[in-house]
Amino acid sequence: MFSAKKSRRTENCLNCGYPHGFESDFCPNCGQKNQDVNVPMTILFGEFISTYLAIDSKLFKSILPFTFKPGFLTNRYNEGQRMSYSNPLRLYVVTSVIYFFVISFFFSGSIEKFVLMATNQNFSLFPPPEKITPEMLSLIQRSRENLTDEELKAIIPAEIKAHYPQDIGFDSLFSLITTQRLHLNEEGQVKVKDSALFKMRERPLLEVVRDTTIDDEAWLKFLRLDRESIGENTKLIGLKLRKMLDNEAFFINYVFKNLPLMMLMAIPIFAGLLKLLYIGKGIYYIEHVIHALHLHSFGYLFFSLGIVCTYKLEWSEEVNSLVIFGAFLWVSIYAFLSFKRVYQQQFLKTLIKFWVLGWVYVGLLFILLLGELYLSVLFF
Repeated sequence: MFSAKKSRRTENCLNCGYPHGFESDFCPNCGQKNQDVNVPMTILFGEFISTYLAIDSKLFKSILPFTFKPGFLTNRYNEGQRMSYSNPLRLYVVTSVIYFFVISFFFSGSIEKFVLMATNQNFSLFPPPEKITPEMLSLIQRSRENLTDEELKAIIPAEIKAHYPQDIGFDSLFSLITTQRLHLNEEGQVKVKDSALFKMRERPLLEVVRDTTIDDEAWLKFLRLDRESIGENTKLIGLKLRKMLDNEAFFINYVFKNLPLMMLMAIPIFAGLLKLLYIGKGIYYIEHVIHALHLHSFGYLFFSLGIVCTYKLEWSEEVNSLVIFGAFLWVSIYAFLSFKRVYQQQFLKTLIKFWVLGWVYVGLLFILLLGELYLSVLFF
């Protein structure tokens, strides 16, 4: 078959003019590769896709057994049938590129949500301060011993309660309202907290982040990281958070640039765990690596589909949860069936080993992810 690369060969060497013919890969006279680089971009792009992403006939031939026959490709590859199906490493590259693109695309805004949740400062839920009156708080304070929770909550105007979770208890609701701006002093009088810190907490988070008049000390107080008991590393990460929030898109790109490398490092760890679990089977370590590549590739592909469905089809939260759970369940079943086909052990023995491997590997992944995030924050 006359390939695209072969069509770019020349009869005479472009460097020294030696007549080496179309079949030669290199010039026997000067050693230059027999390849004409002056070709349309479409040819170069096609060769790049074929060489590095393996989008060719082998990939399409591999899709059906890869999707519906767990362990099939692993067995065929380890048996030596390596020209008929897509290379496991290239298959891993294709699916990982899709997966990390998907999660990075849909991760926008998550850092801000995480900071709000971690610091318990979801300011967008708070009602405007002028709607919280001292008279209302005084009435509540005087009535607390005689009224039930529901009766106390009834005192609070509906337009204020609408900003808070409906199933929240009265004490939690009262605490949320009073810690925003108002409090009772020792004499039982309502006082307004006009400090700069409380004014900061009435503003949108990103507005505070980008306010150049707020120094590092005020920012740490804002995050409740100003106490002496908090270590210097934690305070440093708190300062880094401000930079991350101000440049969220760049930070996400920075994190996800390192995340594929971390997951690629996890492959030999996964294969090592397989080697330990099946040490008596006489299987070479590289065969476990091939199996690990196929399993991770399948996981990347179906988790990507699940994430896209939940974000793009605008289903309810319940349906979205079912979709993600379904993707996780199918990937788990697929991996278990792959274990059965590749290692050919009894159901119960396979199930025990699969369960042990799953818990150990998830724990190791969690540690690796925390380490990767910590280093990303530290060096951002």
